[in-house]
Amino acid sequence: MCGRFVFNMGCERFEAAYAVQAPLGLEPRFNIAPTQRAAIIRFEQGTMYPLVQHQPSATMLEWGIQSHGKPIINARSETILEKPLFRDSMLERRCLVPATGWYEWRSVDGQKYPYHLSLESKQDMAFAGIWRGEEFSLLTTRAAEGYEHIHDRMPVILTRERWKVWLADTPLSEITAMLKPHDSRDLDAYIVGPRVGSVKNDDADLLEGLL
Repeated sequence: MCGRFVFNMGCERFEAAYAVQAPLGLEPRFNIAPTQRAAIIRFEQGTMYPLVQHQPSATMLEWGIQSHGKPIINARSETILEKPLFRDSMLERRCLVPATGWYEWRSVDGQKYPYHLSLESKQDMAFAGIWRGEEFSLLTTRAAEGYEHIHDRMPVILTRERWKVWLADTPLSEITAMLKPHDSRDLDAYIVGPRVGSVKNDDADLLEGLL
């Protein structure tokens, strides 16, 4: 799963990377937690564009689509079309969730150790997401080969060449083919300090490795 993520960008870099105007309230974040607001990119209409090429735009939504009073922050890509909560959003309300990294906790002998993960190539990326109303959830897939020891799940990562395809009225077969782990050769992971465990901490020092 993904329970915290990082968005280490200011407005200027965001606009250059994603070719959309930065939403009001955008700022670098180092410990985005469930129920907090984060930037997403989507087409304005709830349905994908069948006839007209609409331009994407960015806005701030709350992380976690509510279900029975509980925010569901992640949706398993393997079963997302089987879940009534997510099916319509997957078909009609896909979004990009810009990010520069994320955190996972590895359990060893009853103790949990936080890791920061990102792309070794440092290329611009976004997580695959879906939205409903003022909320969004991330799609997850199995962990990339060699990273299962940290966690058995990871976010679905989309790099630049897949952004428009994900947002567009793309055949479902092409969309589902994108729901796979990122190339493990392009991943970087290292242990960070325990301060990331508190949602009150949100500063660049959280990215410092311990080893």
